[in-house]
Amino acid sequence: MFKQATNTIPIVAFSIDPIREDLVKSLAHPGGNITGVSFNPEVPIHGKRIALLREMFPPLKKLAVLATRGTFNYYLPEIREAADAQGVPLAGCLIDVPSSEAVYRDAIAKVKGEGADAIMVALDGDPFVNHLLVAKLIGEAGLPAIYPFTEFVLAGGLMGYATDLVELNKRMAADIDAILNGANPGDIPFYQPSRFELSINLKTAKALSLTVPGTLLAAADWVIE
Repeated sequence: MFKQATNTIPIVAFSIDPIREDLVKSLAHPGGNITGVSFNPEVPIHGKRIALLREMFPPLKKLAVLATRGTFNYYLPEIREAADAQGVPLAGCLIDVPSSEAVYRDAIAKVKGEGADAIMVALDGDPFVNHLLVAKLIGEAGLPAIYPFTEFVLAGGLMGYATDLVELNKRMAADIDAILNGANPGDIPFYQPSRFELSINLKTAKALSLTVPGTLLAAADWVIE
């Protein structure tokens, strides 16, 4: 929307994948009037999250991906490739917007009834806004889950593998400061996170009757007791 509105006013964007979304042609040299931060990491994030969840929950047979419909379709090719590489069947836990507690509850119950025994929550605005509710309902359903932000784990989710939102916002603030001091946004590379934090909620693991492997505990940046 903003790109169509102007090609002169500097824009600092918060984007999943600015190249795929046709905001810029290059992350290193955006050109034009747009720069910012990208959630598309330098590591194969979907595969890493699936692997971590399987380490926590080895019996995993079918993985549900919780996302709004549009976001699910956006991510599906990458997630399917990652899941296929690990031999994990997928199911969509699709959220209709505008959402509600009933929408989330029904979607989670539906995929559980279809045989999903674990959930991966996608990087998506609506689930994040409702992270307290999402963590609560998935916990009530008795499903192990991995989340895209530590906030879900602090709210009672089992585990997360996440970039730091505070860091990303600081990066955007630094871009804005540079532009206000005369820098050309087209010369400022889009920032991609390369470090992710593993968080584990031991209380939730206990409620799910899961024994947390020592390797995960040793690797965790945050352990919530």
